[in-house]
Amino acid sequence: MIIPHARVLAIEDATGTIGEIVGDLQDASICVDHAETIPQSESRLRAQKYDVLLVDVMLVDGDGTVVETGGLELILRLRRGEYGKANTNTPFFVLTGQKPSLDEQVLFNIPGCLGVEKKLLQHRLLSKIRATIDEKESGG
Repeated sequence: MIIPHARVLAIEDATGTIGEIVGDLQDASICVDHAETIPQSESRLRAQKYDVLLVDVMLVDGDGTVVETGGLELILRLRRGEYGKANTNTPFFVLTGQKPSLDEQVLFNIPGCLGVEKKLLQHRLLSKIRATIDEKESGG
């Protein structure tokens, strides 16, 4: 299924993990931007409106330090409008390769959270992204 003009921001520091998902989305004509660090994510969120966000909970800050709750903090700042108004209500998926932690479970209660997806269940994640974009495109 081709979804023209759709934009996804993949916020993940492990490029190998996100690479295949990005490739599959691009094959469906979905424009995917990739941010590896918190500062890159913040910059992209200020500059561009996205249809869906893919957010890893554990992110790297500008100094290369791993921030275990970086994704959670990023989404909370986004919802408060700290990166402008364009993405304050953008739906998001949380990416994790482990059983959801307490921090990840907090994300379930944030408006727009479409679920926590195991990185290993890639085909299911892609289906959900496509369905979310389809719903937005149809005005639902």
